[in-house]
Amino acid sequence: MRLVFTDQFANIILLLNGLAILFYIGAKKKNRQRAMKFGNYETLQKVAGKDFLKSSHVMLVTRLGALTLLMIGLSNPVLVQEVSDTDSDYVLAIDSSSSMLESDIRPTRFQASKDISKKFVRRLGNQSSIGIVSFAGTADKVQSPTKNRPEIFTAIDSVEIGSSAGTAIGSAVSVSSSMLDDERNKTVVLITDGRNNAGISINESIKLANEQNVTVHTIGLGERNRSVDRYEIIDGENASQAAFPNLDVEQLSSISNSTGGEFTTASNSSALEDALINLEKSEARTDISTFFIIGAAVLLLLEWVLGNTKYSILP
Repeated sequence: MRLVFTDQFANIILLLNGLAILFYIGAKKKNRQRAMKFGNYETLQKVAGKDFLKSSHVMLVTRLGALTLLMIGLSNPVLVQEVSDTDSDYVLAIDSSSSMLESDIRPTRFQASKDISKKFVRRLGNQSSIGIVSFAGTADKVQSPTKNRPEIFTAIDSVEIGSSAGTAIGSAVSVSSSMLDDERNKTVVLITDGRNNAGISINESIKLANEQNVTVHTIGLGERNRSVDRYEIIDGENASQAAFPNLDVEQLSSISNSTGGEFTTASNSSALEDALINLEKSEARTDISTFFIIGAAVLLLLEWVLGNTKYSILP
């Protein structure tokens, strides 16, 4: 939980508080002079006691507090709380291209993506429907959105490394978006270590996602500074010689930014888990400006009450 507000009135708060202090000191000094010049000192002393000329700072503090609360109230303060995002249905799109067999994320990028995707599903609870898409050179629907958790886990386990070369990120976004209906919020979480080099273009997939009001979060795996010219033989089913290009940060960022989602990178299992788990959290924002303004009004009322009691004996 945190309080967020604009600081556009910070200088005004300092200025008003400074002026209030100056006016307060000036008024107190003027009241003393008037009392000593025109008042009956002995009578005032009998009524108010020996310290009737002693200044009290209670009213000053009250006034400064009222001014500060008022300006904060005008700064649109918002209380932000993290809550579990159970108002959305999801499709998890998992990259199944050969490059996902690299073991920089243990045991491999591919297996880590599947394992942590299941953790993500467990944390979502039972209100969200979840679908699964696998993509390499093409994008394929593995599981239609369902609330049946065992079916979802089985679908994730069934995803295998694709036989077709390439990484069809655009097609994965398109297929995933088409699987979600309009009854609830719609979210696609896409995990990949590559760049779009097969299927439809990124721009076309963004257009399709926006037409269907789908939010797309993208998670890029691996290191950004990998050499484009690096080739290796990867051991594994259907594996072949493959390139490990840098993550196409611009492509993935463009997808997320254009659809209201988030783009993150992960170079290890912990980072991947954090990236996925954070996506199931959303922020509840509550405007609390009214409370600050009411607080300022209460303090001003308190100052008025105090001004008619022992804190303002002198006229």
